[in-house]
Amino acid sequence: VYQGTSVEDRFLDKLDSQGNPYFHRTLTFTTDQDVEPFTFRAAAGKTVSGEAQKWRIDRLNLTILSDHKATSRPGEPAEVLIPITLSPGSTKLELEYRW
Repeated sequence: VYQGTSVEDRFLDKLDSQGNPYFHRTLTFTTDQDVEPFTFRAAAGKTVSGEAQKWRIDRLNLTILSDHKATSRPGEPAEVLIPITLSPGSTKLELEYRW
């Protein structure tokens, strides 16, 4: 629990149709109050490209499966950032990490 918000972070190991492994990650934020918006850092690396829900970070392909959209921030490392706004109840952020 962080500032009245519980966070559940689940990773599932999966295989695609060609037998390549990848991660499906689900973060569930649960609160009983409005929470000030914050930014979740989904990935960081030397090179970041993409937009909205599809990103490439070095060799990693990141897809946002929920309705969230990310932006990037240059730097060392460069980052993929997802703005999160929570209202009372549960909010899910679903991500897919493929190499």
